[in-house]
Amino acid sequence: MFKSILITLLFIFFQSHPKHCFSQTAVIDHWETVVEAGDMWRYFAATSEPNPDWFLPAFDDRVWLEGPGGIGYGDYDDRTLIDPVPSLFLRRTFFISDPAIILQVVLNMDYDDAFVAYLNGVEIARANIGVVGDHPRYDEYAYQPREALMYQGGQPDYFVLEHLEALSLIAAGENVLAIQVHNQSANSSDMSAIPFLSIGVSATAQQYRPTPEWFVEPLHFASSNLPIISINTNGQIIKDDERIVAHMDIKYNADSRRNTLEQQSIFAGRVNIEIRGSSTATFPKKSYGFETQDAKGENLNVSLLGLPKENDWILYGPYSDKSLLRNSIAFYVARAMGPYASRMKYCEVLINDEYAGLYILMEKIKRDKNRVAINKLKATEIDGDEITGGYIIKVDKKEGEYRGWTSLAQGSSIFFQYVYPDRDIIVPEQENYIQLYMAEFETALAGPSFRDPEKGYAPFVDLLSFVDTFIINEFTKDIDGYRFSTFMYKDKNGPLTMGPVWDYNLGFANVDYGNEGAMDIDGWIYDKGGARMWWWQRLMRDTAFKNRLGLRWHELRRDPMNTQNLFATIDSLVAYIDEAQDRNFQRWPTLGLYVWPNWFVGDTFAEEIEFLKTWIADRLDWMDDNMPSDETQVELMERLNDFAALYPNPFNQSTVISCNLDKPSHLNITIYDLNGRVITTLIDELAHAGHHAVVWDASSHAAGAYFIKITAGDDVQIKKCLMLK
Repeated sequence: MFKSILITLLFIFFQSHPKHCFSQTAVIDHWETVVEAGDMWRYFAATSEPNPDWFLPAFDDRVWLEGPGGIGYGDYDDRTLIDPVPSLFLRRTFFISDPAIILQVVLNMDYDDAFVAYLNGVEIARANIGVVGDHPRYDEYAYQPREALMYQGGQPDYFVLEHLEALSLIAAGENVLAIQVHNQSANSSDMSAIPFLSIGVSATAQQYRPTPEWFVEPLHFASSNLPIISINTNGQIIKDDERIVAHMDIKYNADSRRNTLEQQSIFAGRVNIEIRGSSTATFPKKSYGFETQDAKGENLNVSLLGLPKENDWILYGPYSDKSLLRNSIAFYVARAMGPYASRMKYCEVLINDEYAGLYILMEKIKRDKNRVAINKLKATEIDGDEITGGYIIKVDKKEGEYRGWTSLAQGSSIFFQYVYPDRDIIVPEQENYIQLYMAEFETALAGPSFRDPEKGYAPFVDLLSFVDTFIINEFTKDIDGYRFSTFMYKDKNGPLTMGPVWDYNLGFANVDYGNEGAMDIDGWIYDKGGARMWWWQRLMRDTAFKNRLGLRWHELRRDPMNTQNLFATIDSLVAYIDEAQDRNFQRWPTLGLYVWPNWFVGDTFAEEIEFLKTWIADRLDWMDDNMPSDETQVELMERLNDFAALYPNPFNQSTVISCNLDKPSHLNITIYDLNGRVITTLIDELAHAGHHAVVWDASSHAAGAYFIKITAGDDVQIKKCLMLK
């Protein structure tokens, strides 16, 4: 890890309940609390600057007011009420008889909206304000709003000092914990300051007070079966309104050996990073967007964890989704459908040596030969065929820096946002082209001849992509479906194509609001109004679309969306992340607790998985009974097209390839890598009619994607599989 960092840089804000990774030779016998929020505190409700020595042990605080904590106003979590002020300064004196027995110190802090903490005059923690080492002015405000958690049933943030730091800061006898708390604005409706200081000691005797019931000992993290990503911010706080420069280090053994903090890095370099997400940005566990850069700060395309080279990446941190799988399942189905969907890699993350939990490294949606593979549109391409693509646009929340247009089609109020070319790069001629193309499509779809294959909407769209979008949105019953995170693209001389899919953390019944019945296994979501795009209501009045939808549904239900295959995939992923999920929920103890907007609250990870699987099975059954179809075409398709299945997929060490032959045939099953090289042939022989199954043991091969070609007489199927290690 980054041993050259100054000690004071280790204790900045890491978004709630961090678990410190460290090694120590002495053993902690138990934990005790030396400072509690309800203790008597000296405090100064600041309308001017306090004495510049206010945080030092020698400062005489007897001129300050005294009262029990918490101290603040609003939220009903304060024992000492104060008038609204920009900031609040606190001091608590406590006594330690023998610092030598202290091996770790944990500051727990619940606050609204920002704070800096000092132990005997040395900064030990900071959240949401300034940079490490500075002393914010009394009238300096927090970067962003931050609500206290404990009064809502949550837990305070954790900040950890290790053995050497603790010994150097804590004195025998009198010690002082000093804290400054800052509001987010002059009109803020609340302020909270609720601190606790606890110590891990080697002695067996109890000397101070028991820790609170919610207290969890810091996690000892040294290795994982998942890749390990470490981020060092050099004392800066990761924000959601601007990127900061940081250092990223990745430990990963592709050959299935455990990954450790001490091993050689497969990537070590500069990144710029920020908090990302909309509603998810309010969770204590943050998700991040980052770019890999060279030493000069220029974008640097690199391959991370075997994913194709690029510079734009996302670290998604599941929080309200306590199965940790919802996005992974949706994206797995989307990739199995054939078009591009973001590739994903589970990993464990540390931020400034603090364990941050289980994350998913994801590809950001972007025009690239390995992502959305459309034509690169130059600013000079403003007419003829050149101007026809490529474009990426989306329908989403109007947040942050966005630019776009409201549909030009009569009666349509959809707001489209530019993704590619970027809002700052696209030229007026290109804006006019894509806006008019979308208006012509919507006009045709709304018109009286919309069903006509030539005069209607069909010439404007890639129909299969619209079908697949309908299926994935309805399968997940995503409450945000058809209105947010809805991407689409148009290649040069190509039709409008839906996708890539994005953001299903509220899918699969992980929502408790709205009148759409998004938590129910029955009913559609496309027709529930609520600012949803009207396109699919219109499409579902077209027999051609409904027939194609029914055929596609039956096709997908035989393999990637077969219930047992989905369960096998879920079981494989659960086994893969089982070790990490335990650490994740130690750091973020949300099991058994309501986290907005949970519909179901499981007491254990296993209960969360069981609920998810049960809901998926019931949802698929309902869709089977209600999906439109042409029975004659379905029977023909089932007889001719599909005779093989693959499960589980993705898988860890092995997977089963099975097939059903309606007559004796020469059967060949061969595995290929992504470059078309033959890995192995599992079967090459005359096979009898009936069911056949063979296991591919891939334990000696590298993790990644492979193709399986199954040939039975004149029938051929090629399936893509993904091995995880």
